[in-house]
Amino acid sequence: HRSEVKCVSWHPSKSLLVSGGRDKTCIFWDPRAASCLSIHHWHRDIVLRTEWSNSGNMLLTSSRDQSIKCFDLRTMKSFQTFNGHKRDVCAIKWHPLDELCFASGGFDGNVLFWVLGLDDTQGEIYKAHDSSISALEWHPLGHILVTGSNDNLTKFWCRSRPGDSLKDKHNARQCVYNIDGGEEESEDEATQVMVPGLGDQDEYDNQDDQDDNQ
Repeated sequence: HRSEVKCVSWHPSKSLLVSGGRDKTCIFWDPRAASCLSIHHWHRDIVLRTEWSNSGNMLLTSSRDQSIKCFDLRTMKSFQTFNGHKRDVCAIKWHPLDELCFASGGFDGNVLFWVLGLDDTQGEIYKAHDSSISALEWHPLGHILVTGSNDNLTKFWCRSRPGDSLKDKHNARQCVYNIDGGEEESEDEATQVMVPGLGDQDEYDNQDDQDDNQ
């Protein structure tokens, strides 16, 4: 790096790590080698966070340019860009059970939920904090998300309870997604894409009743 290094992440199973810096680059390193393996210019501004998926196949990077990039280690290519935050993306975290799902937190105080392959957010918590979100962490089972912020608060977010409005500030909003790409349908007719562990509570209750009957 030619400037301050902002983040470093070990690969979960390989002798490989990645670093991101103020020079807008992501660099791959082998700790056994004296020099870096490769340098990548994915972002237009400072790289703030790097995060490997549990399998180690995917790498997320976030930046002050308000974007998130997903890099596939198997093809050595950055294959998707996520845009939704209005300020720096300060925190990113993969879901512990779903390889395609992750959450991000921004300087704008918003928490956004994403699914690989889909361009739009699949859930949002607007103004989750009054200041920038500096840390995200999932419960190992994926049903609770914890956020830490510069407003001196730590908050816990879980799936909505029966009767709660999904638009409430303290519940991840359930979005309606039209697979055919046409106009948005009603909630009853549309195919719903939900964040694992943060979906409609009634769905889980109905499933539990079916299991009991079997």
